[in-house]
Amino acid sequence: MPLAKDGHTVTAELGPQKWYRSLRFKCNGLLHLDVVEGDTVGSLRVFATPGHTPGHIALLDTRNDALIAGDAFSSLFGLKVSGHLHFFFPFPALATWNKRVSCVSAEILVQLAPRYLAPGHAALPREPVAKMKALLKAEAKSLGTASKRPAS
Repeated sequence: MPLAKDGHTVTAELGPQKWYRSLRFKCNGLLHLDVVEGDTVGSLRVFATPGHTPGHIALLDTRNDALIAGDAFSSLFGLKVSGHLHFFFPFPALATWNKRVSCVSAEILVQLAPRYLAPGHAALPREPVAKMKALLKAEAKSLGTASKRPAS
């Protein structure tokens, strides 16, 4: 599987597969690539989404608006922003670097209006944008303020 780097763009020849199957390819070596917001890896656009960790990223597949949010969201026991403490699954909250920053990152991801959402730790939710907006409203209320994106 050839990988070629052209500036900040990495392309991969994956063949005619569904987008989700293209994420599961065999790699016999270690692939290391530093990415920053705005970079692309094949059809995936990189978004900086700090909060769960300081260097967390999310990937938007520009072919079908599928958002690979990772641990910016968790959908086990209902869709939640990283940092939300859930009695039955407290680990994302306990391992979140900064809940307020996590909520700001989640707001940015909502603005992308993804067709599909791939959160960490469970199934893909149906109608993700409506659910993302509703949970952000609840999180802002619990934090006592509407979150603002910190200045870079």
